[in-house]
Order: sequence, then structure tokens, then C-alpha cells
Amino acid sequence: MVAEIEYANLEGRYKYVGFDVDTTGRRLIDEILQIAAYTPDEQFSQHIMPLMNLNPGARQRHQVRVINVGNFRMLKCMKSYKVIKTKTEIATLMDLLCWLEKINDEKDGIILLYHEQSKLAPYMLIESMKRFNLFDRFNKIVKGFVNGYELCGDDQKGKGLKYLTLAQNYKVHADCLKMDVKESEEFEGNATVRAKLSFEICKLMSYEGEIKEQDEKEIYDAMNKFVSNKARPIDRELDELVEMEESITRQTDMRDIFLTYFSTSRFHRRRALDFRRALADQKHDSKTLQAIWDSEKREGIEKLVKGLESIKEEDHEELINILEHHYDPEQKPFKPVVRRENNGSGRGGQNIRRRGSQRMNNKENRGSRPNSGRRRSRTNSRRRMSGGSNMNPKTGNVQKDQEMINDCGDFLHSD
Repeated sequence: MVAEIEYANLEGRYKYVGFDVDTTGRRLIDEILQIAAYTPDEQFSQHIMPLMNLNPGARQRHQVRVINVGNFRMLKCMKSYKVIKTKTEIATLMDLLCWLEKINDEKDGIILLYHEQSKLAPYMLIESMKRFNLFDRFNKIVKGFVNGYELCGDDQKGKGLKYLTLAQNYKVHADCLKMDVKESEEFEGNATVRAKLSFEICKLMSYEGEIKEQDEKEIYDAMNKFVSNKARPIDRELDELVEMEESITRQTDMRDIFLTYFSTSRFHRRRALDFRRALADQKHDSKTLQAIWDSEKREGIEKLVKGLESIKEEDHEELINILEHHYDPEQKPFKPVVRRENNGSGRGGQNIRRRGSQRMNNKENRGSRPNSGRRRSRTNSRRRMSGGSNMNPKTGNVQKDQEMINDCGDFLHSD
């Protein structure tokens, strides 16, 4: 167990760098799209050309997409409509390591600051370093990570700021220190912006509720005292990464249990992911659940579900039914209840109703024109008399068509 391992405290003088990454998705198997790092003196930012395309969520989040120009794939910004300069992943990682070694400034190492609930950024960076055998070099220079999102849950003045955006979080901290800060209009989908805000939030929190007239050395000492006590060593991140990979394996093993939920709406797919993650975090998979059912039946399932702290009480019965219907051979798989306010409430139903109403309106509008039927029948009769074979549908020459109709009229009334 990771909790039983004692990790060394990070004591010393470190260089603090805000960092963040953009990715093609939110899974460990996805790729890094951009790496950004920030200090007040120097910044690093580089886009990477991924092997896979971005999923719809990542395209919307980062406003970047992959385009094909002939035989080449490129990254294009959806905000500026410009092609983004990219490098390969290994070239970007080498540049990042060289930049970190350059800015270390003879300190005891570098601590990376980020602000994220899912802790995906450090895991993705560590996995990339391992993939290209660069982790040993990375471990020599980077000593730990600090998550500003977790600091906002402490008893500091940042309590209750977890669910704000980075710009809002930064402004609240600045207001507490009576600093004049303008509303930020920077796009937070870019890793460069998030890296900068992550650094500034940790810096403001190190003032401990009162800003003072300090020089750069005093500001650094206050930040070093506050942040180094909250840093997590690399060894701890590695152990949590191993646990995450094991949890993902257990979640994959339980996919058949929630198969009916994955085949319905996006809302129910998200619920199934939450249920599955809660079970996997408690070291359960399909085999352990089967053993509980074989020994204690529904009572064992109820006892298990009620012990899941991450699942709300009102959702306990639903999860119990899902597990019972899956492991009881006499029952069919539990299907989620898809609630609809009325028939055709979805997007397709709205389009059907809209098209139907448009057709009705068009019919009513056509019928409301005076003498429209008489004019149409007269025109059709003239066309039949003219034979219609001399009409030119490609050119649509109305003058020639009218001359033919007039000639036919003169011929009919010549007697």
C-alpha cells in the first residue's frame, strides 16, 4: 500500500516552475499535444504533432484540430485559423529537459506546479519520459510536483475555490490580498495560460493572507517555505501511477457489467464510469464481485455498495440493481431508465416537428395567394400547347420561353 510507505520530505531551496500539458484525450493512452512551462523570467512552450487525431472533447477544449494538406498532417488553431509549428515528441522532451537544466540556477532541483483535479498532467509527462528512456535524466532535475487544486482545499484562505476556473481562482486570491487585477481574457484551453496561472496562484497563496513590501529574495523565501511542504516527491507520483494503471485494468474488467449503460445516452455512460471507478478504487473487479454474490447474494452486494464513499446514497439502489441483475442468472441485465419529457424531445424529434410545421406553413402560404391555382393551371396548359421540348432548363432563358407562349397564343386566336 502506498499509504504505508514513508517518503522523504523535500527540504532545500528549489526552483519553482508552473507547467501544464494539452492532450488528445483524458486517458493515459492518449498523447501530449503541447507542453508549457512558466517562470517570471523565462517560458517554454512547444506543440507536438500527435500520431492520432484529437477527440471531439479535446478539439473543443483546446480549439486545435488536425488537418491534412496533401500527404502531410498539420495542427491548425481554430481561433486564429493559422497552422501551428510542431515538433516530434522526443525532440520536445529533449528541449524541455535542456531548458529545465538551464534555469535550475544551482538550486537543489525543480518542483513543477500545476492545477488540475484529475492529476493527469504529471502522469502524462512521466509516461512520456519513460517511453523514450529519458526518465533518469528527468528525475535528476525534477524533484516533485505541487497541485494547486489540492492546496485550495486546505484550511488556507483558498478553501472553497476548487470549482472555479484558474482565472477566477487567481482573481479571488488577488482580491484577498487587496491587489488590483483586471479580468483575464486569456484562453484557458492553452497550456501556456494554465502554466502561468498555476504559478501565480501558488505564489499568492504563499503570502499567507497578507501582502507585504518584499524584495525578490524575500518573496522566494516565503514561496519556498510554503510550497516545499506541500510538494509530492517523484517516488510518490510513480507509486500512484502504478495504482492508477491497476485501477484502469480493473475498470476494463468490469465493462460487461455496465454494458447496457454504455449503449445508451452520454449521461448514463458517465454514470457507469463513476460506478465502475468507485468499485475499482476499492480493489474490486468482476471476480471479487462474483465471489461476494456467490457467498452472500444481495446482502453482500448491499453491504459493499453502502461502503462506497464516492457514491451518493440516492444512487446506492441503482448500483445494487445493476450488480444483482448481472450476477443473478434468472434476471435480465438492468437497463437504465431514459426519461423524456415528451415524444420527439431529442434533437431528431425537434427537427421532425420543425420540418413538419414548415411544410404546413408552406402549404398554407401557397393556398393563401389569390388566384394562384388559376394562374398555375393556365401556365401549365400553355406549356402543354407549346410542347415543352424547346425549353432550355440549363440557360433558364425566360424571354425565349415567353415569346414561344405568345406565338402559340397568336396561332390559336388567328381565326
